[in-house]
Amino acid sequence: MKTVQLFLVVLLPSLLLGQWSPDSTLNLTICDLSGEQVLPKIVPTSDGGCFISWFDTRSGSYCVYLQRLDYQGVPQLGEDGLPVSDQPQASWIVDYSMAVDGSDNAVLAFSDERNGSGELDVSVYKVSSTGEFLWGEDGICLSDLSVPGFEPNPVVAVTDLGNCVFAWGKSEDTDYLIFQKLSPSGEKLWGDNGIVFSSASADLSSPGIIPSGQDSVIVLWKSSTGSYPMTVTHLYADMLDVNGEGTWSDSPVLVYNTGAITPWTFPGIIEDGSDGAVCFWYDSPTMNSFDVWVQHLDSQGMNLFPFNGAQASTFSADRLHMSPSAVINSSGDCFAFWVESNANQNMYGVYGQKFSATGDRLWTDSGLELLPLGSEQTAFVDAQVAGDGIFVSYLVNSSNTSLKVLKLGFDGTVLWGPVSISAGSLGGKDDPVVCPGYDGGAYYTWADFRGDGGVYAQNIQADGSMGQYLGVEPGSGAGFLKVTPNPSRGAVSFVLGGAAGETAIVRIYDLSGRLVDSVGTVLGSEGATLAWNRGGSVPPGVYLVRMENGSRVLLSRMILL
Repeated sequence: MKTVQLFLVVLLPSLLLGQWSPDSTLNLTICDLSGEQVLPKIVPTSDGGCFISWFDTRSGSYCVYLQRLDYQGVPQLGEDGLPVSDQPQASWIVDYSMAVDGSDNAVLAFSDERNGSGELDVSVYKVSSTGEFLWGEDGICLSDLSVPGFEPNPVVAVTDLGNCVFAWGKSEDTDYLIFQKLSPSGEKLWGDNGIVFSSASADLSSPGIIPSGQDSVIVLWKSSTGSYPMTVTHLYADMLDVNGEGTWSDSPVLVYNTGAITPWTFPGIIEDGSDGAVCFWYDSPTMNSFDVWVQHLDSQGMNLFPFNGAQASTFSADRLHMSPSAVINSSGDCFAFWVESNANQNMYGVYGQKFSATGDRLWTDSGLELLPLGSEQTAFVDAQVAGDGIFVSYLVNSSNTSLKVLKLGFDGTVLWGPVSISAGSLGGKDDPVVCPGYDGGAYYTWADFRGDGGVYAQNIQADGSMGQYLGVEPGSGAGFLKVTPNPSRGAVSFVLGGAAGETAIVRIYDLSGRLVDSVGTVLGSEGATLAWNRGGSVPPGVYLVRMENGSRVLLSRMILL
């Protein structure tokens, strides 16, 4: 049996004609050409696929590229991606944002120097799943070019009505925020130059944005006073209505006023599924104190957790808590995960916490240990709710870096893992990001330094396996192919699904690609079940089962004992 399983791992991917790999040393190459490919983003599409974007220097300077994958990891926009923008960039880049709308169009917001001023301005693009530029080949410039300034790190949220709301900071003598809303066709809805948020007494920066309700958004930002780097920083939030006006009382909601968030720390915000928001951050009131905090805001702007947030861990003896990720499940349970280190920052681990509806810690005051402190550097902890649990991922080691994932039940039970989805033997990795994947799984992408710098990706399924999805396809009216029993010592049945009245042909191949047998039937309203008797001429082994139903092709594996 071990020999059969080995052949399955080695040979089956080539027979399945797909892209997701079951091997952590053979991740899916998004792009690895000359130059560097860096800072990837990933968002899911409604058909079980995803978009991946990145910055790329194959032409000598930073350009923006985009790829669309189907649920099997097959590229849809060319082998090395679609060039979105080759407008002038500096020799360095800032962060950017990508979202997806209800029609599976990618919406990108980034800064560049296209206007020749030597300053960063914000431009946005909408690209369809087939690579069509819906807002023109050069996108739409959102910046007010009559007012010079530095405008980095734009973010975007897509509302249920398909409008796109953008937020970014602008630095002149002071720092302030700008918001702009575009219709699905690209019409500017909040004036030619957007809506300005400013303060006479503080610098505003680092906006985060999520959709809320039909056509509103919730925004979180930093408000800082004092001189860099000894600034005193508070956090504020507000809901902007369809016209861009704040709706939470007469002024934005104060989320945090302890003041100890550093200038290089960026708070996060996610949707809560009930038109509210979960905010998370870490602060450093002293050089030897780093603490993770979470706040849950309802749709009216009320703090559901204690003011200034619920502290994820109160274990402060020789422990630092940094760089959190937060998620919320369909039951409204909030979770946070973070990097934990000793005071000397030469020992690292991964911890998590679950909060009650009022912000009480449910996994002890010290949190739940997922990776005990060790000498290998740990970074980029991320979390993604998936079906009956949470995928928790992290990078281990700083040079030969492994990307590892475990699945945690909502009760804190480790369901499987950690497993390595990209082996440390391949070299360094940076900036991993995750989005929901097909059938309760997840998709990861990251900057990879196995060469001179490329972007790679990997799926992981709900059971912790990697590689192709067998016997199913996404979407309404989807077909399915199930082999039962599997493994089998005798006769098997093929359970088929698809459009009623269509003919389904099932072909069985051995691992050499030789056709062993074929059977067919007409599908009824509830599909069909085909019995297949292997007879005495079909030896034990692993076989590929292929169902063809019109243009639909589904694959599964069958083990005969």
